[in-house]
Amino acid sequence: MMVFFRQPNIRSLDEKRNVKGLIKALNYKEAEVRSHAAKILGKQGDSSAVEPLIKALGDVDGSVRQSAAESLEILGENIWNKVDTVNLKSTAEGLGKLGDNRACVPLLKILDDTLYSDKYKDVREAVVRALGELGDSRALYPLEDALLDDKFRDVRQSAAVALGKLGDPSAINSLIKVLRDEHWAIRRSASISLINLGDPVAIKPLINLLQDRDKYVSQAAAYILSELNEPRAVEQLLKALEDKRIIVRQSVADALGKLGDTQAVEPLVKLLEDGDKDVRQSAAVALGKLGDPRAVEQLINALKDRKVDVRQSAADALGKIGDPRAKDPLVKLLEDGDEDVRQSAYNALGNLGDNIDSLIGLLKDNNMEVRRKAAEKLGEIGDEIAVKPLVETIKDETEYPVLHDDPLSVPPIPVDARVEAALALGKIGNKLAIETLQEMRNVSTEKGHYRGLTLSEAVDKALSELGLSQERDPSEEIVQLRKMLLSNDYDVRSNGLSQARVIAETVEDKTFLQALQASEKLKTAFDKQDLAHSGTEPMESCHEAILLEPGFSAAYVCLSYLYRHYVKNYDDALAWAKKAVEVDPQNMNAWREIGMIHVALKDVVEAARFFHKVVSTQPQHTNFEPQARLVAVYRRLCMRDCLDSAIQCLSQAGVGLDPDQEKEWDRLVAEADIKELQKAVYM
Repeated sequence: MMVFFRQPNIRSLDEKRNVKGLIKALNYKEAEVRSHAAKILGKQGDSSAVEPLIKALGDVDGSVRQSAAESLEILGENIWNKVDTVNLKSTAEGLGKLGDNRACVPLLKILDDTLYSDKYKDVREAVVRALGELGDSRALYPLEDALLDDKFRDVRQSAAVALGKLGDPSAINSLIKVLRDEHWAIRRSASISLINLGDPVAIKPLINLLQDRDKYVSQAAAYILSELNEPRAVEQLLKALEDKRIIVRQSVADALGKLGDTQAVEPLVKLLEDGDKDVRQSAAVALGKLGDPRAVEQLINALKDRKVDVRQSAADALGKIGDPRAKDPLVKLLEDGDEDVRQSAYNALGNLGDNIDSLIGLLKDNNMEVRRKAAEKLGEIGDEIAVKPLVETIKDETEYPVLHDDPLSVPPIPVDARVEAALALGKIGNKLAIETLQEMRNVSTEKGHYRGLTLSEAVDKALSELGLSQERDPSEEIVQLRKMLLSNDYDVRSNGLSQARVIAETVEDKTFLQALQASEKLKTAFDKQDLAHSGTEPMESCHEAILLEPGFSAAYVCLSYLYRHYVKNYDDALAWAKKAVEVDPQNMNAWREIGMIHVALKDVVEAARFFHKVVSTQPQHTNFEPQARLVAVYRRLCMRDCLDSAIQCLSQAGVGLDPDQEKEWDRLVAEADIKELQKAVYM
């Protein structure tokens, strides 16, 4: 498609009645120009503009979509008979994006005209989605018909979602009916819509469904009732704990934990002896949420369960309850053969108060996360008995091994526990702590950072909190600014650039100026990334950044992204992403990029492996694609805690996958080998 390199003169094109030029202007980069061109095409009255205007209904900018819709209305063409099924679909999508209820009538007409036709199933799905976005009550009955009668799963699923967005309680009965649909995706969408509607009318039928002959219907009913926080359901949920079906007992235990009614404590305690490990784990998780000390003895017994997940969940629950009776059993659990179980035991001990001796012992644990948290907790407790062990930790340069032979494992950061120990010494602040911090002030910072701090920066911060800070040498500020310029984080780099540009003319430090140049080159690559479709300019900017700063991991990630997203050269994309990891193993953007390459290659197992690595290493990673992709993976593997965490993260951020992407990804996950998927995530 041809594009303008200079801004088109819409007035001149209008005066010359240059319809082809105006159509070409619909693709110009500035939305204002596209909108103006769309508006003038309506005035020109040329039917050749109909299809380009229909495409413009899907423009990313609302003003362009509005102008296109108004021009199509002016043209008065019977456009439904003039375009093929692809354009009919884009028309429906565009009308939905308009956000104008006037689009409801033509959308309903498209839906009616395409009923029962296999050829138009994608069109119906697009219409149903668009009607949901509009939220017009006139769409209620047609959407219910699509939900209950359309033979295509994707149309029914989209109708379930749309009815939830419509917000009309009249749809409740139809949504409840499809909880027994054979497709789990439709049951899930109907469940979410029932939760979104949140109407009391749904409660009684949902409670009745706990006894449904279909186990998946009962599972969905338990989940919905818990999400609605409906206390009237507790009595029937307690009865359902005795259901013979494993998945029902498991989902009911989850629901009772969320509802928080302590009537459930004793029945859930009995469930800790269930014959199924997943049910036992759900019972332990639920008891932790209830936080009732009546469950402590049985949870202590569950620390000996033969299944790792049960032991870990029991430890987590004991930590949440915080009863001192659990101290000795949890200390013993620190010797468990499973690293995650030991981690949970440590976390639980941190909530029990008097465990300084145990925490001091954990400063030598092989797990870097355990060492780090032990130092952090000792700082919070503030007892001077911990100072000497913390001094040993801050001076300990041992690089502890990773406990499993995983070639993808992120190498331990040598300074993680040392940074935390420095901060802890700053909180305790006795004579030995101060002397040690002053001694460590000039320690080399070359080995890494944690919490965004090098060891010497952590020492400075600790001394500052003790009122013993000293003015930094201006050269230290330049060093810090240079780090910002080469950061893996886009926002940090942008902030660094803003500061660096102000002082650049007054600084003679060559390493700083070189980093500034490299960061500017990378910004150019980001700003001009669209040109990678047809040229190499953004890639060349990345290469120039790398020549200036060979250790600039973010530049390698940008190259990988350009080759993956624009050029579709996945071999080169993977090579550059791996180079980014090699340069900086802590760059989670690089790990995420590798995952995205495997998504493009439709390799679900490898994509899940890398995404889980990102989420488990950096749960609050600012790019939410890993969490969004892992929702389907965690759901299939029944990893409820991980699933809840991912959904909560996405809900708080208000983000998610595009519906088409989600549908395709869900299909790929469902088709993946479950054993390979388990290996990818668990190992």
